Amino acid sequence: MNKFCYIGLTTTAIAMTIAPVAAEDNLNKNAAETVFVCTTENTASTMYAHTPGNAMLTPLIGWHQDYLLQGSSSGEVCQQVANKLQGLSEADKEWFISTQKQPNYSVVCMVSNEEGNCDSADSEKLFKVNANYSPNCVLNRLEPLECTATIVRGGILSVPDSPYQPIWWPW
Repeated sequence: MNKFCYIGLTTTAIAMTIAPVAAEDNLNKNAAETVFVCTTENTASTMYAHTPGNAMLTPLIGWHQDYLLQGSSSGEVCQQVANKLQGLSEADKEWFISTQKQPNYSVVCMVSNEEGNCDSADSEKLFKVNANYSPNCVLNRLEPLECTATIVRGGILSVPDSPYQPIWWPW
């Protein structure tokens, strides 16, 4: 019986010595990776950036239903954008956010250079915004009332057809 107890304790001690090393290697390997996740915050679907090993989530983009085209779901748009950004973040390339006004909506896209626009061949369209709102209201997670008030005060956040790089942007 003592022999089995000794073998059991020795095996446990070895396992406890090895396991933290393997976990630490995985933690260091994943620490630099960013994961984009979506959730609902109040009434808006919000995309967050999560870095494994960091307890904090960084809110990035918030979609209120008013900002989207009719028939679009804020949760679905959030998840689609999170998936696209996940793929783009894994490429070893710098990206910029750009917006472009269309007749019935604005489009938000990723471009590979500051001079690029959403129609360029190397752009990646992310989502469309209702023509009544500025895409920057979505990018800055503003409430629709805040967005309308800002536009009425002179369009402080309106930067159509030009590259936009929010403070949180990782590239």
